[in-house]
Amino acid sequence: FYSYDQNWTGKHDPCTKVRHNYSHFYGVLRPKDQSRITGTAAAFEPGTYTLAVNLKVRTGSGTSYAQKKRSELTADGKAHALDQTLAVLRSGTKVTVSKVTKKSAKEWWGLIPSGWVCLMMEGKPYAKKVS
Repeated sequence: FYSYDQNWTGKHDPCTKVRHNYSHFYGVLRPKDQSRITGTAAAFEPGTYTLAVNLKVRTGSGTSYAQKKRSELTADGKAHALDQTLAVLRSGTKVTVSKVTKKSAKEWWGLIPSGWVCLMMEGKPYAKKVS
């Protein structure tokens, strides 16, 4: 196999493509936090999140689903929603996500008691996990 190595000979040589065999090969090191490489979180999972932006509450996991009305939210949802007809939860609201749906590597949705909210869109996280 080939890899890019720096200082392979120990003579301060620059980064170069070097041919290797598998003798004494132990594996590949990868960072635990893959978001530092990919720019996006590796995954979302059920738990408690804090909303980073105002978020619409929908009837399903995706923008093709209808936005709920504020009157359709739970009592707690109504207490944290903007005072308007359609359901929008305020930034800073803590939500409990019971189910997560991955639409793509850059789009994730979470089911909360009041409906579905977008956790990430186009690689931009809209919520941060608390626990």
